[in-house]
Amino acid sequence: MFSFFQISINFCPVLRVWGKRKFMQRILYLSLIILTMSVGASAQKLAHGSKPELFESKGGIRAYEVKFPNGIIVRKFDRKSETDAEGFFEISRGSKALGEMPGAVVQAAAIDKFDAFWGDLDRNNSAELVVVDFVGESMGMGIDYYSIYIFPDFETKGWQPPLEFSTEEFGARGTFIHEPKTNETLILITDFNGLDNISPEKAGTYFVGRFFRYSGGKLKPAIDKPVYARRYLRSFEKYRFATEADPRRPWLWLNSPQALKLKIDPEFSLKPLTSENGTIERAETIVRRGDDEENPQEYKLVQLVVRMDSGATKIIGLWDANDGEEKEDEKGKILPEIFGIAPANISFPKTISPLDVWEKLEGKKVILNSYAPFSFDERKRKRYKLLFLQ
Repeated sequence: MFSFFQISINFCPVLRVWGKRKFMQRILYLSLIILTMSVGASAQKLAHGSKPELFESKGGIRAYEVKFPNGIIVRKFDRKSETDAEGFFEISRGSKALGEMPGAVVQAAAIDKFDAFWGDLDRNNSAELVVVDFVGESMGMGIDYYSIYIFPDFETKGWQPPLEFSTEEFGARGTFIHEPKTNETLILITDFNGLDNISPEKAGTYFVGRFFRYSGGKLKPAIDKPVYARRYLRSFEKYRFATEADPRRPWLWLNSPQALKLKIDPEFSLKPLTSENGTIERAETIVRRGDDEENPQEYKLVQLVVRMDSGATKIIGLWDANDGEEKEDEKGKILPEIFGIAPANISFPKTISPLDVWEKLEGKKVILNSYAPFSFDERKRKRYKLLFLQ
């Protein structure tokens, strides 16, 4: 800034008369604006924590930790005690523990397979803490599964229950993708799907990616982005394994001429048997007791009371249908296998509930689509998908 002032004075003699003070004030003001813009821009890009390092915990319990320059520490333990083998995370600021949450222990060697990030995802001047935990690998295709936890406004509000969702395959720069032009970080959620509705000639396994934005503790579908789908051919398989350590995956695999850009989500491309419109009157919480009679656990489930345009009232459960016998609290209710947004026709990942997208569901317009049962379903149950009108 000083050198710029010097050059300006040398080439503009009038400025000497006008006065250095006022000119310097304007230059300082401009510099502050540029500095503010720079800080805002850098806040959007997630900062990656340190590499997980072995932490010597008391009692010989194995743990790894990720540190941030601001004093936040994320530790993952393989068990709580000799008798409690459940893994868990502990979040702390320096020596002060702030909270705990479950952590997956797949195998002893994989306890250090987790990441942590820090950044203001929704640009409200309060950074989020993000923890990504490896939870398993499939046989055969070797698909990696991850759970992602976003702690809202951790910088100003500290520990709160996180938003949790899952993804298949993960990369630090390929799941969280910073776009400099819009100064935002998009979240790419991916999974493998067997699809026969993209093209009759190109049925098979596809790797599918959908973009989301984080805002105020909720996950919003990026309706301005297409759904990406790449057929899993041998050439893709070879490329996938050759780049499995690349932090730009999985976006690296979908940002390719071989990937299709779909305007309609494959989940909604088939014509339904029936389609009904309705309005959500209210959301209700019911309690389900577990099957263990000695140590029964209670589970809270949410169901929607929907008034259809036809005048009928239908109860729609926001939980997965039971593969075995129908539960007592499921009788007469509709359990959609997929939720999504219309008219963009983008589906939510199966681990995302409408409650993770909207704070309030009452009054929302919905479309309930029905489809033929799967051929392998012995109970011959109709399938349902629920779309929320944007």
